[in-house]
Amino acid sequence: MRGEIRIYTKEQKKRARQSNLVELCERQGITLQTEGNDNYRVPNYGGLIIKDNFYYWNATGEQGSAIDFCMKILGMPFVDAMEALLKCSEINADQQYVTRQRRVKAKQEKKVELPSEATIGAIVVYLTKHRKIPMKIVREMIDRKLLYQDEHANCVFPCYDKIGEARGAIIRGTNKDKIYKGKAEGSDGKFGWVIRPVNSSSKVIVFEAPIDAMSFLHLYPKARSHYIIALGGLGMETLEAFLEENREVTEIWMALDNDEPARKAIAGFIETKVVGYSVHEFYPTGDIKDWNEQLVRQGA
Repeated sequence: MRGEIRIYTKEQKKRARQSNLVELCERQGITLQTEGNDNYRVPNYGGLIIKDNFYYWNATGEQGSAIDFCMKILGMPFVDAMEALLKCSEINADQQYVTRQRRVKAKQEKKVELPSEATIGAIVVYLTKHRKIPMKIVREMIDRKLLYQDEHANCVFPCYDKIGEARGAIIRGTNKDKIYKGKAEGSDGKFGWVIRPVNSSSKVIVFEAPIDAMSFLHLYPKARSHYIIALGGLGMETLEAFLEENREVTEIWMALDNDEPARKAIAGFIETKVVGYSVHEFYPTGDIKDWNEQLVRQGA
């Protein structure tokens, strides 16, 4: 269908614009997190919220209809977007609601299952050879049960609550030619990947991805005396949940990617959420995008 020229009527375009985005995302295999009041968050998109046939992206301030969502967010050509949305529009609204509620309940009841520790070869090669993270740090994360390898040879970074129960996991594929990022089934998006210091600290250093946090530990070894959290994207609700659990933290160092979405996410967090916290921004040098790229370049 890609590249095909088709003419749609005004009525068809109206139906497509009014199609339910939650149903569309589920058909596309996109895992959603319920936010209440029929709002759903799309993970790893920096506060991207959908409701009915409308979306709003906190990180950029962008908003639009169902057609805009398909083309601008999912990158679909117009014809593909129309066909996908028209199929969704044919489903009865009551059927959509019942299906969504059933899926949400099933995901909430499903607990995160961490992989066996038996196999680690693929992730060790990927992290040490391709990402240039020292074996000492990789081994430390494995020993602290902060890093596993799953059956697909992905890196699995568990997200624990304060009492040590796994509430989710951030997944990073090791195939360089087919990049995979996501979260384990059953993950609670409020929990991030946290390295806790030996002693309590009033500071937390915030990253988008665990690999950036591990890279930072090698570049700045003294960072391990403070809390370190990887959000698994730009979802500031994960940071908010961490701060709620760790009331001793009063100083936040934002070590996110060196790009515009990260800056907008930080600005939005400061504007709407920060009360009683000292917030600082700390980026990789020059044109370097993230901390792992800085580690790789510095090593080279």
